[in-house]
Amino acid sequence: MFNVDWADWVVGVVLLAISLFLLIGCLITLTKILSSLFKGPTGKLLTKWVNSDLPGFGKYFTGFIAILVIYLVFYFYNLSTLKIFMLIYLKYF
Repeated sequence: MFNVDWADWVVGVVLLAISLFLLIGCLITLTKILSSLFKGPTGKLLTKWVNSDLPGFGKYFTGFIAILVIYLVFYFYNLSTLKIFMLIYLKYF
């Protein structure tokens, strides 16, 4: 289709520039979509929930508990994903 005799490093630089442009464009678009999505009542509810502390003495451990909960969610999600892949692998191979 195209007969261009570019050096390998030129092709690499062009592909790097295109991929960085696409990556930055996607990140900006995603940020704008999420920003517009969280401006309404959902944003107010999310802000209230994220910025709240546990009552009493627990307010000192709110951040640690949030990190632990997020870790557990990702751990069990990845564990279930691994189980699914293992079942598919064992079934077909």
